[in-house]
Amino acid sequence: MTKRFDAPLTVIITSALTLAAGVGCAHKKEQPWTPQPRVAWDHLCTVPLRFPQNGFMLVSDAQSHGRFPAALAVSRVAVRGDVGRGQKQSAYIPAKPKNEYLQWNAAFDDQMALSEVFPIANRDLGGGPAAPDLIVAACHALHARLALVYAVNELSPTEAEMIGVLYETDKAEPVATFHAFARSVPPGPEQKPEEVDPWTHDARALVRERFEQHVYQCMRTLIRQDIPTTEDVPAGWLPATPVRAVEWPPRQFRSRPPGS
Repeated sequence: MTKRFDAPLTVIITSALTLAAGVGCAHKKEQPWTPQPRVAWDHLCTVPLRFPQNGFMLVSDAQSHGRFPAALAVSRVAVRGDVGRGQKQSAYIPAKPKNEYLQWNAAFDDQMALSEVFPIANRDLGGGPAAPDLIVAACHALHARLALVYAVNELSPTEAEMIGVLYETDKAEPVATFHAFARSVPPGPEQKPEEVDPWTHDARALVRERFEQHVYQCMRTLIRQDIPTTEDVPAGWLPATPVRAVEWPPRQFRSRPPGS
């Protein structure tokens, strides 16, 4: 009796595993795109502002006085989708601080006027929501003169945008607004799937690069428009003569006689 059912049972198990594997592979290949909750401009600012298209826009063209050197704090905002009808979506900070730190410090590593760049995490908000006024207050408390609040929106499987607002933290006033848009670049017919570099083809990577360029160019503009603060030196603070006679060439560079 045992031998009668060995072969059919093996066939049934093998067929079931093959069918399950086939269904799993088919499901894995499809991977339907699910839209994420979209971050709106009112999640980043509390006052009406003008917003650019693929660029940056200054709130005011007036020159600043002593704004730089300055520390910059950055905060990426996202929203949750589980809200009731008529209720505003709650915002939070999804980014990992170490990723934000590396990304934005690399973007401004050649700008000496930015003394440091650091991210804001959820824990810096003291348990409150990721509202723009609370984020800017946290940046000010951590001694950042400027604060960048931004968000990423996936518009479609092949389109993405980034929006942002730059604040001056001591006044809690917006300084500039940003917008970047990108569309995925399809690979060439001769490229194999494993050879495609997502950093040069994927919309999410392309929009990140463009957004960084807009923020970088805005910072360069703000630095050029800034008037440095002059410090008055107290009378008698600088000595009128050297403390000691200047030795030239320096003693350590003078040639020594042999055997000395």
